Amino acid sequence: MKEKHDGLRHFSRRNPLLIIGGAAILFLFFVTLAGPRLCTHEPSAINYDAICVPPCAEYPFGTDFNGRCVLCRVVNGAHISIGVALAVVVIGAAIGVTVGITAGYSGGALDSVLMRFVEVMLSFPGTIFALAVLGTLGNGIPNQIVALTMVRWAHYARLARGETLAVMNADYIEAARAMGNSKPRIIFHYILPNIIGQILVIATLSIGPVILAGAGLSYLGLGAQIPSPEWGLMINSGKDYIREAPWITLAPGLAAVFTVFSFNLLGEGIGDLIDPHLKEKAEVD
Repeated sequence: MKEKHDGLRHFSRRNPLLIIGGAAILFLFFVTLAGPRLCTHEPSAINYDAICVPPCAEYPFGTDFNGRCVLCRVVNGAHISIGVALAVVVIGAAIGVTVGITAGYSGGALDSVLMRFVEVMLSFPGTIFALAVLGTLGNGIPNQIVALTMVRWAHYARLARGETLAVMNADYIEAARAMGNSKPRIIFHYILPNIIGQILVIATLSIGPVILAGAGLSYLGLGAQIPSPEWGLMINSGKDYIREAPWITLAPGLAAVFTVFSFNLLGEGIGDLIDPHLKEKAEVD
């Protein structure tokens, strides 16, 4: 038992970012899943008797210009902001890793065609490209996920191709080929397991920028729509009351900052655990 405690203490000292980030993410997921059930006020219920009430015992984060509890709206909006980011990262990583491994393993003309397309996608400024996609598809959360996924997948494709090329000449790949393994088996049993750690680190580090990008699109009215408690939309709706009731904007803003900071800590902790140089490959939006 003592050895187990000593091992845990040693792990905590060597990986403080992973421990702190993991604890923060667990807290966020608890708030996201259980928070709405613990709220004492309906997030969309209008109460004209409690308009712009400062933070108090009944309303810890105050109320907005419609008398709605800001805390309940922030808590209920967590599953939207975090859910959109997770969906974008998972879908984007799945598409990008598939394209990247295919290009890196196949080589030749297919590699050239796929990577030229990836380079074209990366040449567009992310925010402007997302705005163009939403301008074509229309507003709403599903279209927001599509737009942000189209912005992000190429980053994972380039990373996956580079990592695939790095392991292509490894001894275990040559041995797998000599044993007569098919291409799909080599990809799924030898290449993917050896690059998944790198993909996980970059994916975790990219959740924060995706949350900010999603909030920015909603702030512009191109993502979630009124009366959704999405954080970017809440910040936008409270900007006209920033002097009289700053808590309306401050609460969702701090929630977004805390969430981004938590995922960045977790990503850097995982990167330090796997390879300290991995986080240098993270793309900055």
